[in-house]
Amino acid sequence: MSLYNNLQVDFFSDRISSQITEQSARDDLLIKEQRIREEQKKNEFRRRQILFLALFLALILAFLFSLFYFRLRRRGALRQKMAEAVLESEPNERRRLARDLHDGLGPVLSDINHYFQAFLDASPETREEIRNRLQQVISEAIDEVSRISHNISPQVLEKHGLVTALNNLFAPLNASGRYEISFSCDCQQKPDPRAELILYRCITELLNNTMKHARATRIALDIREQGDRLQVAYSVNGSGFEPGSSKKTGMGPHNIRNRVEAFGGSFVLSSSPGSGINVNISMPL
Repeated sequence: MSLYNNLQVDFFSDRISSQITEQSARDDLLIKEQRIREEQKKNEFRRRQILFLALFLALILAFLFSLFYFRLRRRGALRQKMAEAVLESEPNERRRLARDLHDGLGPVLSDINHYFQAFLDASPETREEIRNRLQQVISEAIDEVSRISHNISPQVLEKHGLVTALNNLFAPLNASGRYEISFSCDCQQKPDPRAELILYRCITELLNNTMKHARATRIALDIREQGDRLQVAYSVNGSGFEPGSSKKTGMGPHNIRNRVEAFGGSFVLSSSPGSGINVNISMPL
């Protein structure tokens, strides 16, 4: 009986030990499977992170490339406009120079020639009077050359700035009595020299168009600083014109627009028959 009990105890002990071993093996297997699943989840998460990061970097690179590309295109467009403005303004400047030489300096030089011949042929009694008149005409020729030189390259703009140059530009018009001129400038800092030159050329072109086409009696120019930009308002009374008509405006406004936009500015012209002309220019300082 004792042997039987011992055998039975050994049998159940072995069976329990075997079950414990099997259960332990199953637990180990479950733990390993769970670890594998967790590792797979971590790998999937990492893969998605890498994919998302790669997509994000690709989007950033695409954005930077697009920004760089459009900036290059814009810079190229600005250079093209500047080149067009130069090409379009050169013939006008040449015609203006030729007109100044022909209508301004030409007659004065002709007078010098006539007075010089008269001085050579004059009697001693009249030679002094002719000599004085010859000196006066020569002084007029010097003044005319100075005026033409100033129109080609305004030295007063380089030495004294835009306000003084514009005051000098308006001075003959004020003295003529034909125009009532209002000019104001409120700028705290000195603009870029290139902006000053462009504005001076633009205002000169606007004045020339006004005197040729507008039949105006009042001219108003206001220049003020707003943030990092110059705001220019030019207005005249007079005949005005129908928007889109090139007969009244010619190529002047087109050249002004190209010059201003090539420097990163904007140009807006408004007019209607009988209501004069209003021009607004905005340019970076």
